[in-house]
Amino acid sequence: MKRFFSLLFLSIFYLIGILAQDTTYYYSSNGRYEESFAQAKMQKKLTRKSEKKVNIKRLVLHDNIWKEEANSCIKSIDETHHKISNKNEGIFSKKIIREFEKTDGDIIHFKEYYDDKLIRSGSTTSLIPLVLEDTLKVYFPNRQLKSVSIYENNQLISNENWNNDGSKYIDNIFYSVDETPEYSLGQEHFKYYILKSIQDAKIDLGQYNDKIVLAWVVMEDGSIQGVRRVSGKSAGLSNFLIELIESLEGNWIPAELNGEIVRYFMKIPFNFAHHTEGFDNIELSGGMLIWD
Repeated sequence: MKRFFSLLFLSIFYLIGILAQDTTYYYSSNGRYEESFAQAKMQKKLTRKSEKKVNIKRLVLHDNIWKEEANSCIKSIDETHHKISNKNEGIFSKKIIREFEKTDGDIIHFKEYYDDKLIRSGSTTSLIPLVLEDTLKVYFPNRQLKSVSIYENNQLISNENWNNDGSKYIDNIFYSVDETPEYSLGQEHFKYYILKSIQDAKIDLGQYNDKIVLAWVVMEDGSIQGVRRVSGKSAGLSNFLIELIESLEGNWIPAELNGEIVRYFMKIPFNFAHHTEGFDNIELSGGMLIWD
């Protein structure tokens, strides 16, 4: 009997060890899979909590420091549905339902819903993590089409893009590249220009408590186009900042991917809090669209 319980204990211990074991996937620019950690710019760490539950932690390399960018829990509901909970500020929120259909080949078709609204549909060769293949469609909350992208082995090849009102946006933009654009006059000049323009306009920052994220596309010739607000509550202040970016002097060294100059979608956060008069956290960076 003792031997039986000893074997049972060891079997359970071994099973728990297998379930809790991490599997790490490495990626470089544009979702390209890498075998070695040395080439990685992004990691996905998968921890299987049970037969039906997997946690995915995404880490991105910023200034040679690995920072956690997202933490998701994927739970199997049945043979055709997953529930995805994205961790935000210590709690799991924004639950997404992923519906999928396996084909006779390697391709799996999927649709994702948030609040019963379709937000994304496409094809993949893997459910956890996704390995995008062929066409991916993304929708705005109002169900307008936001983008139609073509992927090959998880790498973005091309895309068409629209604004929220249905008007056309810039096509063939990339979110992750080998060399990001550089502002010709430097980041410090960029900060000074924004602060001085706000001071000259006599805008009282004390009345704002908001995080505004602006975005634009750095084109192949180093010019910028398509400046728009991605998030933020203060429409008036956002429009003022958009005008500043559109009037910004200097140009940009364009982005490079696989040795070619490409269009790059750049996102900049502006944090406004009561009694704050600086932008020490402004960083000229890009937005990576990497899906779990």
